[in-house]
Amino acid sequence: MVFSNGRVGGFSPAIGADGTIYFGSWDKKFYALNPDGSQKWVFVTSNIVVSSPAIAADGTIYFGSHDKKFYALKPDGTVRWTFLTGEPITSSPAVNSDGTVYFTSTDGNLYALKSDGTERWRLRTGGMTESSPVLDGGGNIYLSVNQAAYSVSSEGKARWWHFSAILVDETPAVAADGAVYFSMPWRQLWAAKADGTELWSDEMPTELYASPTVATNGIIYVGTGQFINAVSPTNHLAPTAKSSWPMFRANPQHTGRVLLNR
Repeated sequence: MVFSNGRVGGFSPAIGADGTIYFGSWDKKFYALNPDGSQKWVFVTSNIVVSSPAIAADGTIYFGSHDKKFYALKPDGTVRWTFLTGEPITSSPAVNSDGTVYFTSTDGNLYALKSDGTERWRLRTGGMTESSPVLDGGGNIYLSVNQAAYSVSSEGKARWWHFSAILVDETPAVAADGAVYFSMPWRQLWAAKADGTELWSDEMPTELYASPTVATNGIIYVGTGQFINAVSPTNHLAPTAKSSWPMFRANPQHTGRVLLNR
């Protein structure tokens, strides 16, 4: 068993193809553990890490820190590159099949970086969010920002947004038919077409505290304060979108890793 010197940060660990477990901590360190729980390596940052990591197809590990840096580490724990933003990074990244990595910073920007760490574009959303970006099969990006469900094109242009009276903070999920599912305050599971047109809205028994997950059979699962809810879409059952990152932590197993040939 390995102990960190601070509270384990982030929302979820990531699991590499070889079973290595990656996660950050409030002790300003990022950990890699072997499948048996023994320590593989530790990488030290200059501030706490609460961003869940993401693993690209080539094994590169991405995460952000409160030190305002976005990190790309090699599987051996050495730095591939870093990218400096204007404020701390608390959300988790998403990785496209072409290697582009997307993440937000509390500086109010959504960033798109190439796999070599150079900036492809940034979009000023003006919001602070813990929502992670997700991707549909066409490369469009979806996330929650402040009081809105938000969609952005692969070129970094805002496509549409849907406002809420209260903060929207959970990561959406995308189905293969283009439907996008958002957990909206307080009890609404909201579904929209790829163009932002509302499909339906379903009221849950209590407040939503989790991101939706789409199973291979099209059933949507979402957690509330006291329940796990299984929702059957009213249009038709569609499995997870054929993209590298269609939901929180990339897939129903929540590995936080790009899966090839999915």
